[in-house]
Amino acid sequence: MSIDCIERNVSIIKIGGSSITDKASFETLDESSLKWFANCIFRSIDPKYVSPEKDDEDDGDDSGRATKSKNRIFVIIHGAGSFGHHSAKKYGLSEKKTTPS
Repeated sequence: MSIDCIERNVSIIKIGGSSITDKASFETLDESSLKWFANCIFRSIDPKYVSPEKDDEDDGDDSGRATKSKNRIFVIIHGAGSFGHHSAKKYGLSEKKTTPS
C-alpha cells in the first residue's frame, strides 16, 4: 500500500533524538525541549490545513484554533537519543559489520 504524497498533502517532520533527550543520561527525556518542539509544530500549521470545527472531544484547548486536520497528514519522526545510543554503544552496534544473509 502506498500513499500519494502530493494528493494527500503529507508533511514529514524529523526531530533529532538528541534534541529531545539528554544523551548524557540513560533513557532521559528532555520534557521542556519536547514541549518546545510540540508548540513550534502546532503554531506552524497553516490554518488552511485545518477545518473550522473543533474535534468532537473537547480537549480543553482554549487557543481558538481549529484542531481537526483537513486533507493533510503530518508524520513526526524522532531519533533514538538517549533511548538508543547508550545500548548501541554498550553492544558495539556502530562498530559491527554485518553481511547480508
